[in-house]
Amino acid sequence: MKRYQPYSYIRKSVSILGLELTHFSLFMSGVIFSLLVLIFSFRFSLLIMLFVFNSLTFLGLLLRKQLVNVVKRWSVYDALITGKYPENYGS
Repeated sequence: MKRYQPYSYIRKSVSILGLELTHFSLFMSGVIFSLLVLIFSFRFSLLIMLFVFNSLTFLGLLLRKQLVNVVKRWSVYDALITGKYPENYGS
């Protein structure tokens, strides 16, 4: 018989454009906001500024995701709280 994972585990591992679902939704809301600003006040300089802003937002969210993964990898707080120490803890 085939086993299926619960929906919450699948939702946690969702990645769109390399971002988690919450980061992707934050990025898309920024893109929609910048499109609204561009529609109601069109200038070429504004177009360039919004492109730079959206690019920096995307790169910032990617770097934040990588930083959180590094912090999670090197964190010993989980082991201290649960009392289950990794094999190489303290060496």
